[in-house]
Amino acid sequence: MADKNYTSKATRVVIELGDIPLEVFVMPDGSYTLSEVGAEKAIGEYERSVRDFKRSKSPDALPYKDLKIGKIAVDGKGQGGKISVLPIDFVMAYWKNKALKGNKLAISLAFACVAESIERRTDKKLGVFVTEEERNKRIKTRITDNHCPWEKLYERDMCLKIQKWYGFNCTKFYWWYCYSWLTPEEKCKLEEVNPVLTLVSKNGKQRTSRKRKIHQHLDKATRARLTKLVQDLYSCIRFSRSRIDFERSWNAEYGAPEQLEIFDLWDFAS
Repeated sequence: MADKNYTSKATRVVIELGDIPLEVFVMPDGSYTLSEVGAEKAIGEYERSVRDFKRSKSPDALPYKDLKIGKIAVDGKGQGGKISVLPIDFVMAYWKNKALKGNKLAISLAFACVAESIERRTDKKLGVFVTEEERNKRIKTRITDNHCPWEKLYERDMCLKIQKWYGFNCTKFYWWYCYSWLTPEEKCKLEEVNPVLTLVSKNGKQRTSRKRKIHQHLDKATRARLTKLVQDLYSCIRFSRSRIDFERSWNAEYGAPEQLEIFDLWDFAS
């Protein structure tokens, strides 16, 4: 696929869709574009999935078969730092395709954007003023808060990503990351109702496990207290493209998980 090179520079603007930062590039002719990487990262897709979509036989991709992905220099970036940019209509087709294939973030993002567009036009017609902060709060709610935040951690694509990064399943991963959020009293209660179990296989091999997910026996007050941490963990995993990217982002905000005693209680290699 040949790329198109622009001779002029674009202006970069960052907008926020809930917790999702999205780079918009204003082209020399005044049109808006999104970066190839930004379009993928916004919905948690793998690198070069945009190009895979463009080469596919999907009806959503057919109108863009002759589209050349443009590369343009951006104001404020050094020499040679060109960005691959995409028309917004193409990005919408790409997100729609991923949504129809079950990408829940793409579904939520598309729903939130459409809802905001209708609300914004209606507010303008009625003369109602709503701050950008309030609009962004609504989008965030629609993207991340529509369902139990704990259950969103166990979405299939989230679990596959964790398995790929760490080599063990997401249930164990969340025990590892979330256990240190609990107070000593909460840990004691959890150990009573959801203790470590010793399992014996048919060939006599023993391993330890937990019967329930970490959140399933937490009381309402504890769940409510941890909601923001859970939402932030979900977003950090969802928008990270690699284990290194995730750990760098999470550790910068919250520090590395320190509850190494979990490894003594529960064999993560099992």
